[in-house]
Amino acid sequence: MVNVANGVLYVEKYYTNAENQGCLWLVKAIRGFDTKSNFQISYDATFLKRKDNNNEIDLQWGRIQTDSYQLSFTDEGEIVLRRFTENQSPKWVPIASAVMKNLINKVQSNRITIRQIDNTCIICINGYEVINTKVERVEGNFIGIQQCWKVAWEMDNIEIRQ
Repeated sequence: MVNVANGVLYVEKYYTNAENQGCLWLVKAIRGFDTKSNFQISYDATFLKRKDNNNEIDLQWGRIQTDSYQLSFTDEGEIVLRRFTENQSPKWVPIASAVMKNLINKVQSNRITIRQIDNTCIICINGYEVINTKVERVEGNFIGIQQCWKVAWEMDNIEIRQ
């Protein structure tokens, strides 16, 4: 289930991929947003239910399902920045990662900030810089989520600045 109520995005997947293949998707075109330019995306993310062996939240930007980046993090503090390119093998390539077990709050919201400044992507979680890496800018004006694990979480207070 993907639902927006009172400005809060709620995501819950009821089945593991072993039970029922497929992921939940939500993609939104943002008018005036250009991922080839400098930007900042900030949001609050809260883990609600852990029902699988991986409690993961992600956000994507660029041209979703063609050429985009994805930031994923788990309640165990595993943080990964990946790039997806449709016409490449493998399609998903890890760009940078970190493990910050004591940084992620398992029961309260986590403030996530993604900054792209020139060819650098900086990821901050709860006010701490966890990833600072070079990236190749991708063209697009979309943000999205992909949920493949059996979990529930919510996202609130999303801000996009160009």
